[in-house]
Amino acid sequence: MTLLSLPLSATWLSLYLVVLFLAYHYIVYPVFLSPLAKIPNAHPIAPYTPFWILRKRFQRCENRTLYEAHQRYGPVVRLAPSEISVNSVEALHKVYGGNFDKHNWYPNVFSNYFIDNKFCMTKSEPHRERKRMFANVYSKSYLQNSTEMYDISKSMLFDRLLPIFQSSVEKDSTVEVLELSAAIGMDFTCAYLFGLNAGSDFLRNVGFRKHWLDTYEDTKKYFTWIAEGFVIPLVLLNKIGIKVLPNSVLQTLDEMGKWNMEMCKGTRESQNSGKVIESTRPIVYEQMVQGIEKTDSKLLHPKDMIIASEMLDHILAGHETTAITLSYMMYELSRQPSFQSKLRAEVRTLSPRLNYPTNIPDDLPSSRSIDALPLLDALIQETLRRYPAAAGSEPRVTPPGSTTIGDYSGGPGGVRISANQYTLHRNARAFPDFESWKPERWLEADREQKDEMKK
Repeated sequence: MTLLSLPLSATWLSLYLVVLFLAYHYIVYPVFLSPLAKIPNAHPIAPYTPFWILRKRFQRCENRTLYEAHQRYGPVVRLAPSEISVNSVEALHKVYGGNFDKHNWYPNVFSNYFIDNKFCMTKSEPHRERKRMFANVYSKSYLQNSTEMYDISKSMLFDRLLPIFQSSVEKDSTVEVLELSAAIGMDFTCAYLFGLNAGSDFLRNVGFRKHWLDTYEDTKKYFTWIAEGFVIPLVLLNKIGIKVLPNSVLQTLDEMGKWNMEMCKGTRESQNSGKVIESTRPIVYEQMVQGIEKTDSKLLHPKDMIIASEMLDHILAGHETTAITLSYMMYELSRQPSFQSKLRAEVRTLSPRLNYPTNIPDDLPSSRSIDALPLLDALIQETLRRYPAAAGSEPRVTPPGSTTIGDYSGGPGGVRISANQYTLHRNARAFPDFESWKPERWLEADREQKDEMKK
């Protein structure tokens, strides 16, 4: 062996070992040896790379794609080397009712001001601690008995919403339903968070409403980039002059953050001043302040910023889900006028009876009497089923050790796992003719059928 042949042989040996390692890591183990290898692949390249499912997410067709994959391969499918999707009630309870931590997808999307709020906390204990701070004020019994919610509802109806419809009737003009529904959701949410005076007024402030909603929609085009953890690299590229992420998106995010901070500041100053203001109490804000002050854990961020992150999360969740649900319900009611007539007749059974603008009662019907209306409940249930406001996957991570999902056992820890409402709500056994919006299914079902649907 010559002196020259020794380093050459060592180089080839090194390259050989690298190739072997890569082949084992990216081909042999994920395809043949991984516990996930027993799970059907949603796409031929799923065991090798997440490229296929990422591409579907960037194309904004993930829900339809997962539905088709589950129809073809069953209740558990593999989407990537370390990601699976499930579609069964049993798996749903295990993943979302067990000790599965949230995936980093949550803080990527919902961490405001780079501070985690309840929704994006990945670990269960901090999440439970934060949830305890205000869970009671979102309970059904609290809302039904809340004088603040009653006053908010009365003000929203008589001072803001019904005048818009009356003006439309008088002018024989149309109403943009999605935008108006977003305004309803925003104003109700902010009033409950901050009080009527300190909250938003999207219903009457049309110019600001349009600006805010339009710019918010622009940011959603980049949702997948943010969710999959690419936002910081994109921001850094922008900083050095490579404009991948439009400046308008960054400006919008900054503007939304400042707007929320102003409402928090106004509420805080109002409370600290001790002045009596003709408004409702800032229910959620108060609960959050009290909870933060009582917590024994050391705060990693300024108290005001923690509260602001939480409030902005509630705002974004409250306005958009309301907008989607109300819009689709009105869309379907416009296509099936018979349900309009039936709903109108049912609402007229409430007392006191509202006949705007000729007969405006001093009081509203009780929340419990509204909640007890069977047709209204069926309309809402069917709209939430057919057009779920948050239809996409909500990823969790399998715990350390061995996990059994359905017929597949021995699943490793650290695997991204999720279900989605779009697929679950298309269960043909629970919902025959599931593509149709049929509120009557909730009225005609016996108890066993209704229990099955509600699962």
